[in-house]
Amino acid sequence: MNESEDPRLETYLREKLSEPLPADPAGPERIVETLRSARAPRRLTPLTWWIEPRLIMLAPLPAALAAVALVLIGMMAGRGGVTGRPPAVAPQAEVEGASAGDQLVRFAFHAPRAERVVLVGDFNGWDPQATPMRHAGGDTWTVSVSLPRGRHLYAFVVDGRWAPDPGAPLAPEDDFGVPNSVVLVGESPSI
Repeated sequence: MNESEDPRLETYLREKLSEPLPADPAGPERIVETLRSARAPRRLTPLTWWIEPRLIMLAPLPAALAAVALVLIGMMAGRGGVTGRPPAVAPQAEVEGASAGDQLVRFAFHAPRAERVVLVGDFNGWDPQATPMRHAGGDTWTVSVSLPRGRHLYAFVVDGRWAPDPGAPLAPEDDFGVPNSVVLVGESPSI
């Protein structure tokens, strides 16, 4: 006969388990104090719904497909494929005193509340002092530059911060982390 078949053990356990447990006199006060000190759950407002951290559970296959889709969209955006903007083509205008084939290209940038806007590009050695723009009224800044034929990369420096031209296609990423814009001078709109 083993322990599980011993009738005395079974009887003893039945008696002990049927006895009432001794009451803790401080128990109800401890429970009430715990409930009072607990923070009430916050009610989610539309703003807190977006900023409060939460656990999001996804099945592995849809999560992997979503990640691949995001990577592909990012790659297309880096090549300018998502914007669908045609390349910026400079208007035809000859410049007096410039080399044969140079054209006057007018750059304009919309910069509300800007103190200073500068044009930088491969044509001025990316020098943020070389080509300051003029405030043309309102929020628009302009400058005209004589450029040789070809493809040129450029950006704007607005109060010390670099910004691409929102009206021109972006060049492929460089190693500096700032997107540059592209302008074609004297060529057809193909990059």
